[in-house]
Amino acid sequence: MAAPYSRERLTKDDKTPVTIADYGSQALIINAIRHNFPDDAFIGEEDATALRSDRHLCDRVWELVSSTHLGDKNDEELLSTMSSPAEMLNAIDLGMSPSGRKGRVWVLDPIDGTAEFICGGQYAVSLALLEDGQQRVGVLGCPCLSADATNMFGGPTETQEPGNILSAVSGQGATVRPMSRGALLPSRQLTALRDAPLSSRLRFVDCAKSRSSAVEKHAATARALGAPWPASDIVSLQLKWAALATGISDALLRLPRRNSKRDWIWDHAGGVLIAEEVGFRITDANGKAIDFGAGRRLEENFGWVVAHPEVHGEVLKRVTEIYQANPAL
Repeated sequence: MAAPYSRERLTKDDKTPVTIADYGSQALIINAIRHNFPDDAFIGEEDATALRSDRHLCDRVWELVSSTHLGDKNDEELLSTMSSPAEMLNAIDLGMSPSGRKGRVWVLDPIDGTAEFICGGQYAVSLALLEDGQQRVGVLGCPCLSADATNMFGGPTETQEPGNILSAVSGQGATVRPMSRGALLPSRQLTALRDAPLSSRLRFVDCAKSRSSAVEKHAATARALGAPWPASDIVSLQLKWAALATGISDALLRLPRRNSKRDWIWDHAGGVLIAEEVGFRITDANGKAIDFGAGRRLEENFGWVVAHPEVHGEVLKRVTEIYQANPAL
């Protein structure tokens, strides 16, 4: 999925970037799951509107999709292949389901961190299975991530390593395994949280240049705790969850700006489950559990507060104090 032309930047109506690979990834993932679970629904970031109105663009996505293959014929048959551009477009549009409140719904972000992907940086492909609004399975495919996750930061990260997959099943912990073009390779268990860090030593993962969250409040909260901010600077939202799950970071805040829209579900579903399964406590800024059945946006929640269970309450208290003392921030 990293052919040079797959990184060509396009711009959606909301001014965010999209690439050939975003469309191709969504088509391939949905088609494979639907082949095995034909009654399941999907919530995905992309839709095929632009492709239906631009034949050249559609052909470029189809070129990528039709040339993407697994390691052997048996694997190909397990996941199924698409036979035409029309079938590809229909697969992409299956991701337009409005809600995951009832039944089995797969939530996917075909490329989280598209801007970084374009530049050759870190990105993730995320997938989550919801059952009646509850996360049951979470998967993060991280094609540029080293086994020890130490190359998560910085500039271009093209590597000869195969990348890694983080995954979790509710109640069964979280694992990491190398990527492959065929059958799944052996995994190892991700280390569960142990002793809580001192609040002054919390390593917050954030994106200092973010325009979608109130980073001023994030920094003020860290200062109130005596902790550095940000200890880790990562653009991709899903990779922030990977940073927590792999032990690179141990706290996260995401507080909305005034009058801003709520987060998209695909920016978090799956990654949240992986972080929960290693032991993090995850709530919104009001201390409420995250409602993944609310729809394509997480309308029932206000922000995110994530930390070790023993220090989560202190972090949440500081967030509340920052809001009360600085309502204009």
